Amino acid sequence: MLFSMVNFNELDSSSTLSSVQINNWIGGFFGAAYLLGSATLLGYVCKNVRRHENGDPDFDARYGAFLEGTRRKREYRCAVLLLPTSFLLKRLLLCVSLVFMQDFFWGQVASQLFFTTYMIILHQGGRPIAGTIDRNMEIFNEVATLLVLYLLMYFSDFNHDDDLRYDLGYAYIVVVSLFAAVHLLFLLIETCKGGRLVCKRYYNRCCRKPQEIVKKAPLQTPQTVE
Repeated sequence: MLFSMVNFNELDSSSTLSSVQINNWIGGFFGAAYLLGSATLLGYVCKNVRRHENGDPDFDARYGAFLEGTRRKREYRCAVLLLPTSFLLKRLLLCVSLVFMQDFFWGQVASQLFFTTYMIILHQGGRPIAGTIDRNMEIFNEVATLLVLYLLMYFSDFNHDDDLRYDLGYAYIVVVSLFAAVHLLFLLIETCKGGRLVCKRYYNRCCRKPQEIVKKAPLQTPQTVE
């Protein structure tokens, strides 16, 4: 979507070059496909959200990516549907602000601050995510984004104090490093869990089965031999 909007921004309908015309058609096609495809799929998911609440395996296999990890109770339906809708709108607004608002820094920051704060309220009030750890991680991500956006303001023309910019640079590094460290920690934990399961399967397949066969094999007595 981002590259499609870049093509829209560089659109030149007056050019007679074939390469420019092809680029215009490609940008228009992929931009329309993204918007219409996302809206169609999201509308279908919202219409058939009851199948998700009932645990329909066919629905989860096809459209489970939209509602993955969310609650299946009816009282959380509104918050559950707002989660993928807000995610798509936030990414769409980010693409629009990066391409069409390059000279309007405050509009870029304000739009992202609005959606980031809104996502924190949604996760805290609506609680669409089922798992406590997953919900807390989503809140952590949004809070880290909020801190980065606030610190980013001090590196703009709003602040003319170079010493303050230099000092706040350390805070920016700390926030980003903490964000990366937490995610790397969880990635390492999941990797260790996967490696543990692989080792356990290998042990059961190569070491445990021969012992069970020996134990289960009947003892041959003189009577059984005869």
